[in-house]
This record gives sequence, C-alpha cells and structure tokens, in this order.
Amino acid sequence: MNEHLDNGASIAGPGVFDAGHGVSYTPYYLDEKCTRLGGLYMWHPCPLTRERLGVDDLTGVGPNAKTGQAWGYENVDDMAHITLIGSVLDPECGWHGFIRNGQWEPC
Repeated sequence: MNEHLDNGASIAGPGVFDAGHGVSYTPYYLDEKCTRLGGLYMWHPCPLTRERLGVDDLTGVGPNAKTGQAWGYENVDDMAHITLIGSVLDPECGWHGFIRNGQWEPC
C-alpha cells in the first residue's frame, strides 16, 4: 500500500505539526488526493534513539513512531487540531501519551 503526504511534507525531519513537549506529527494518506487518512508519522524526544545514533538533535532521522488504521481519529478536517483515539507508547523508552486537539498530553 502506498502512503501519500501533503505537498511539501517529508518524513525525513520533524513533523509538519508541533504538538508541544518536543512531539510533532505529519499525517499520511491512502490516496494521492490526500482525502483518506491512513495515520500519523510522529517524532518524539527519545533518549534511546539519541544514544543509538550518537546525535544531540533528532532532526532529519525520520519518525520515531507511526500510528495506523487501528487508531481512531477526530477533527481530521483540521490536522492542526486532530485527536488520536488511543494512546501512543514507545515500549523502548516509555514515551507514552495522547494527541488531543493537536497537542501532546503525556501520561
């Protein structure tokens, strides 16, 4: 299955939308017209990723997490204020929280 990003978006750096707390996200779509949301690529300040890569800044290393169709989404017509139904957890570093109204809420 192909994934499509809005024009100008990339998964090579921080996300298009800043959710606060060092978290950002970029939506990806299941169609070229970007009308069917497939999920979000997400970036977070993961100390384990930094240690593995030996870098101080994660800019340019790609997403740290990817949501998929298993999550539910609200406010999809306004990606800056999207709500992700379900939490996101990085089991390696313990990063855990929610995207609500476009903002990161840590657990």
